[in-house]
Amino acid sequence: MKRRNYVGLIIALALVCGLMAAPASAVIVKNAGGHGDALIFPFFDADKLNIVTFSNESEEWLQVHVRIRTGAHSVEGRDFPIIMSPGDMVVFSLTRQGYDDGLWRIDYSADPNNFQYVRIKTDGGTVCLTEIPELKNEYKTLTTSACPNDLKFSDDEVYVDERYGYIEVIGEAVFDQGFTKANILAAGGCSNTKHYVVDLGKGQYSQGIYTPGGLTLSDVHNVLSGKMYIMESQYGTGVAYNAIALQDFRTNNQAYTHRVENYGPDPSVIVTAENALINDRMYDDYTYMYEDDQVRSTDGGYYEAAVAVNNSWGSTLADGDSYLNDDLDSIFKVQNSVREVEETIRVTSLRGHYFGIDGFMTNLIVNLPTKHHVIVVPAETIGATYCTYAVKYYNRSNLLQPSYMAEIWDTDENKITTDVPWQISPVRPDRPTIKTLPYEVNILIPGVFEAGRFVLYGFSDGGQGRWLTKDLTLPAIGLTYIDMNGKLGYMTPAHYVNHP
Repeated sequence: MKRRNYVGLIIALALVCGLMAAPASAVIVKNAGGHGDALIFPFFDADKLNIVTFSNESEEWLQVHVRIRTGAHSVEGRDFPIIMSPGDMVVFSLTRQGYDDGLWRIDYSADPNNFQYVRIKTDGGTVCLTEIPELKNEYKTLTTSACPNDLKFSDDEVYVDERYGYIEVIGEAVFDQGFTKANILAAGGCSNTKHYVVDLGKGQYSQGIYTPGGLTLSDVHNVLSGKMYIMESQYGTGVAYNAIALQDFRTNNQAYTHRVENYGPDPSVIVTAENALINDRMYDDYTYMYEDDQVRSTDGGYYEAAVAVNNSWGSTLADGDSYLNDDLDSIFKVQNSVREVEETIRVTSLRGHYFGIDGFMTNLIVNLPTKHHVIVVPAETIGATYCTYAVKYYNRSNLLQPSYMAEIWDTDENKITTDVPWQISPVRPDRPTIKTLPYEVNILIPGVFEAGRFVLYGFSDGGQGRWLTKDLTLPAIGLTYIDMNGKLGYMTPAHYVNHP
């Protein structure tokens, strides 16, 4: 099912360019609407037409990894690499509109050249496709066939996983000598960083470490920016928001370490074959295959087995600069950047304005993009089957529901401070209002006063021992948008008060 008619819309709503960043060397910094070497699109609604765009605002060829995650449990719905040419903009859409099975697809018909050489996992294995078929997310496979008797999600959880989600885009490497159609086709039509330095560049791969030959890789600087357009339909009203950019997510600063460093000349480079079937699974190659990783019997192997529950391969938010000596470094037994990312987005409050009248309703989106990392316990994979570990993993996810305090003010400065009736989507009339954030992507709907402002603060994780919160703060990304009788009005970032 092709949707070619929004090409003009994308051209008309072109991204605004900014100044190029210098080579990275600092700690990770959040830059809402700016440039970075990793991007987070914190929200999509599969009942709408979601148009995703991101740009390479440099003169270099580079590779990024795109991962689309579901809203409740951050299950990897689909992921793939993209080779970006200098000045390139990638465009694809995501929706379940027009399909009877309730699952979303991606459509790249507005940008076929960028997807011509993408490796996509299909039912028949990992192959290089010249055309991506109508793609279903893989969530159904997890819940119905992988662990049919052990792993059951509630109707509400399934609803959130199938309707809402978010997207990560992580810069992996710059192709120093460029990348052309000729050398992509020379390898049988597919492209990736391992092919560039080993097959084309005649480099060497030994004990999980790449050394260059004639072709080299280097750091992706802060040159990525993105924007999401959420449309009611192909021709309907819509809203747009800028992706959250993480500046200096991964750098070549020798003072910082990384979970995997498999390219000797430049520790900022992420080298992966982007193909789980041909990657060397006995090394830390960003490949997450539960049983193979267990066989390695190493700290890195147990960690990658643990994250295989919701990842297939490629870089994640755990693969940036690690410079904090934190508890997850000890629990994972590998260096990782989860806490570093958390400190980048950590807030003391989420606040903004709202409307609560018929046909004009504010929705507050609270995304917790590190929750699925925090609950990982590599030690639990030792001797465990995939299903027995997955059950513990998702049970832990369901228990870790940060609570919050709230204030809602009307336009006459009247305030409610306790038992504020926020609803969590999906709204059910027979379900009591909860004052927690149960999912990774939470949609909150205030239900009092016609207009005013809100403040969420005093976050707590209930003492679960794997805190998302500390000092009453929360690592969260907030957005607000107006729903006018089912038609999207406008979207703004929720106001942040940053943790010092």
